[in-house]
Amino acid sequence: MTSKRKYESDGGAARALDAVGERWALLVVRELLPGPRRFTELRRGLPGISANVLTQRLTELETAGVLRRLRLPPPAAAWMYELTDHGRALDGLLLALERWGGCTPAAGPDAMMLTLRARFAPPAQAGQAELVLDGQAYQLRWDARGLQAQRGPLPAAALSLRGSRADLLAALDGADGGALQIVGDARAARTLLGCLAGH
Repeated sequence: MTSKRKYESDGGAARALDAVGERWALLVVRELLPGPRRFTELRRGLPGISANVLTQRLTELETAGVLRRLRLPPPAAAWMYELTDHGRALDGLLLALERWGGCTPAAGPDAMMLTLRARFAPPAQAGQAELVLDGQAYQLRWDARGLQAQRGPLPAAALSLRGSRADLLAALDGADGGALQIVGDARAARTLLGCLAGH
């Protein structure tokens, strides 16, 4: 393993880049924003990263206090990775990068959640819904501050949207009667889709 290069500069930006400026580091953080992940799940969400590089980034991010490892109890006996409060504080930076990068929806559902959060135009009223994309459930909660997305089903959701990422993109582009399945109030669903599209 090569030694990590450091910026020879003072200031918060240089210290932040020392912690998360290596290639793949912020994308690992992005994958952990919706909740904890196993190593194999992180590899699946970051298809271009090698196992060695992912291991190195996880170690560096743990050392920097951005994430922590958790041991699952038997019978799983596997490691999970989750963000610390320090790591979750990178949420605003990743949203800003998503906006700066043009808000083009990315490949995986977790990356798409960040894109949707960056686009989100909050409605007048707070609310919540379940969104299931390609079999992955998310709990969506919003208020005047924006949208939060957490991996996992929303029990007894009054509004649920289900389909593929392509179905959601078609609905966000205004396609009528697309394949996106809506369970609950159709008017509330239209409002939510408008907010997700940034209207």
